[in-house]
Amino acid sequence: ANITKANKHGINLNVYNLNFTTAYINKNGNVKFKLKGFKNADKVVLSGTFNRWNEKYFKMLKTEYGWELVLQLKPGEYEYKFIVDGKWMEDPTNHLKKKNEFNGFNSVIKVYKWITFHLNSNLNAKKVILSGSFNDWDKNNYKMNKTKNGWEYKLKLLGGKYHYKFI
Repeated sequence: ANITKANKHGINLNVYNLNFTTAYINKNGNVKFKLKGFKNADKVVLSGTFNRWNEKYFKMLKTEYGWELVLQLKPGEYEYKFIVDGKWMEDPTNHLKKKNEFNGFNSVIKVYKWITFHLNSNLNAKKVILSGSFNDWDKNNYKMNKTKNGWEYKLKLLGGKYHYKFI
């Protein structure tokens, strides 16, 4: 969260704005953004749906090859751009893009998380299948593994809500 003093036309309103984002800077985070080159740039900022397209929050760090920033992001799909000395640009190394409202494109990143589905029963079953909205309710391909307590299956998913059943 970012807390700033609220003002209107330069007049302090004696209140604060609290801005929440779904991402935060963390050197051990799960997503590393890199922009090669642009060594003569004074400032590079990362902006996207994960920080409500803020132009100041995520200043990138200069490295020997260009610019870098590591974030902790929740699982999900995000759009983003780099702002190099005030000029917005797509990620030149990312082929995933989405058309935006300005007749241009935003770069897209998908952050997944490993989820383990457990069925702690049916020890006498010969086969158990995991079926759900994440695999178009497939009844054959997600065969669960037998454990001493039942059955399990590991799967990488984007953030969101999923429905599932065991067969």
